[in-house]
Amino acid sequence: IWTLFMFLHFVVAGLFIAFAIWAYTNYTLKQDYSLQLFGLLMMVVLWFALYAAGRLGRAKGKPEMHKLYEFMNVVIASYR
Repeated sequence: IWTLFMFLHFVVAGLFIAFAIWAYTNYTLKQDYSLQLFGLLMMVVLWFALYAAGRLGRAKGKPEMHKLYEFMNVVIASYR
């Protein structure tokens, strides 16, 4: 799941940069750039949503992570 979140963050960042370049191009050509600004805003909203989902997932998985850590310590201790 972590790899998926990193991939999605990369895609959102890439789209944000693409929308910014597109908006700047339309601005310099004196064309309407409201669609690009909307895209920029949506990328920011999507980034916050991904961040919140990641934090929730991390909080939800924390007890299991502690159980796995304890299991690892038991396994390592049995080999000493």
